Amino acid sequence: MPQFLINKSSIKDNKATVTGSDAKHISQVLRLKKGDWVMLTDGRGNRWKAEITVIGTKHVEAKLSANVPTNQNTNADLTLAQAIIKHDRFEWIIQKAVELGCSKIIPFTSERTIPKFGSSSKLVRWQKIALEAAKQCGTSIRPEVFAPLHFSVLCKGLPHYDQKILFFEGEDKNDLNTSALAHPSTSLGASLRTIIIIGPEGGFASHEVEYAKKADAVSLSLGPLILRVETAAIAGITLVQQKLGYFDKI
Repeated sequence: MPQFLINKSSIKDNKATVTGSDAKHISQVLRLKKGDWVMLTDGRGNRWKAEITVIGTKHVEAKLSANVPTNQNTNADLTLAQAIIKHDRFEWIIQKAVELGCSKIIPFTSERTIPKFGSSSKLVRWQKIALEAAKQCGTSIRPEVFAPLHFSVLCKGLPHYDQKILFFEGEDKNDLNTSALAHPSTSLGASLRTIIIIGPEGGFASHEVEYAKKADAVSLSLGPLILRVETAAIAGITLVQQKLGYFDKI
């Protein structure tokens, strides 16, 4: 059953309104009709099975039926902080990060970052890619891509997270097997905020790693081999999600 993200404000009297490109997709691409069913989510973990009652190319209305439980652990709030790399590879990371359950993506620049953030149009494109990935994979959490910031600013914000992991190719002592990563079930219903930090092609400078550690980030290894940035991002997300119990229901 196709799923679409809607704003909470579009729900009134147990009916939801879908507009814009999603309405066009429902009516012209999927060619759904009155009486057909879709899945709707408000991007905050709520999902509904809904019956189409009004359909048009710019406006679709659906009556909400059963509230469908999400398969995701909404207590596991995972953020990816990713150094900016060449645009096509960076966009691929955004897409796959959302598919693997990241709810927030923070692009950043550091000492060895080569591409620079050029214009706000890039951010708009990144946000669109994240949203399309969310629709494709069926997540009930609306992903956010934030405006890029410098690594030093990122580190100043680390105290807002419960768990901070910096994957560093120069780390030779600690990995996820030795780290005491908490499971969301221990958070007593509160959202357990975890952030993963992945560096640029040239890696982190040693003083950057130390700066992150002063903000209580834990430096961990992803194994004995040097990984490409996009490989490190996907491997890091997958391994952390495994620890957080993301795949427990599979």
